[in-house]
Amino acid sequence: MSNQEMSCCFPHETKKRPNRLIVEEAIVDDNSVIALHPNIMEELGLFRGDAILIKGKRRRETVCLADYDETCEASKIRMNKVARSNLRVRLGDMVSVHFCSNIKYGERIHVLPLDDTIEGIDGNLPNSIDPALRRFGRFDKEIDIGVPDEVGRLEVLRIHTKNMKLSEDVNLEKVAKTTHGCVDQLIYIPLPDESSRLQIFKACLRRSPVSKHVDLAALAKFTEGFSGADITEICQRACKYAIREEVERDMERQKRKHQLIYEVVEEDEVSEIEVKHFTESVKYARRSVSDSDIRKYRSFAQNFQQYRGFVDAEFKFPKSEVGANDLYD
Repeated sequence: MSNQEMSCCFPHETKKRPNRLIVEEAIVDDNSVIALHPNIMEELGLFRGDAILIKGKRRRETVCLADYDETCEASKIRMNKVARSNLRVRLGDMVSVHFCSNIKYGERIHVLPLDDTIEGIDGNLPNSIDPALRRFGRFDKEIDIGVPDEVGRLEVLRIHTKNMKLSEDVNLEKVAKTTHGCVDQLIYIPLPDESSRLQIFKACLRRSPVSKHVDLAALAKFTEGFSGADITEICQRACKYAIREEVERDMERQKRKHQLIYEVVEEDEVSEIEVKHFTESVKYARRSVSDSDIRKYRSFAQNFQQYRGFVDAEFKFPKSEVGANDLYD
């Protein structure tokens, strides 16, 4: 028998690689459920609701529940943003999917806070909310939570004193009935005076080379009515002017070095923030707090102080409940 007749072909079965899929944005809002193509689930031997182990970057891994989605491509996996944050992956990155059999019942992904909330939408004062956020169509519901009543104040006191060891003669119901339900402290901080503005200038320029001809006291006197942020803007703008001038000066030095090769190169001088830089910066200075805003804040502070005057400052527990070591008696 010839060698040609003895030769035959055997199918060479390659070793299966880990099932690596491309991350795609999820459609559902459930953070613990990922979507796969039905063919991929059949290939992995997964059923709907099975727990799977997903591995991402930097040896990050998490456990999710598998669900099929016919609209998902076979080479992709649909994953929620919270799951991507746990795995440290982005859209378009590769992750590996493995069957997870030794998982406890009910153990799922460590859910992080959702990112569909707006920071600063809630507050104690109605005027602290941006009016643009309250326009029609922004939110489905607007919940107005007023000042807590006597029952609400009693519940708040019980929550805050839950881990405290209170004396037997402390009556929280009496405290809840007397308190008015306002915030603990509301501090009005006025605009900085001349000495405070001088300290702000020194703090902003403590790491910057400032020329000795710059009079910071004159700048502090000129910037009356400016806030700390406004003074910081003046200092930052002056620093940018000095840096820009130094870059242009360095480019001129490089040109002269190429033109005059045999010329003795002078040592670079340390650049400083000069008077002209501050003069140019002050031209664009602006006050972020207007006079009308100052009057409004002062009026609010005065009204709030008058409102707090109605609270009985000489609060005492009833005589029948006074203990032997009571400091009020």
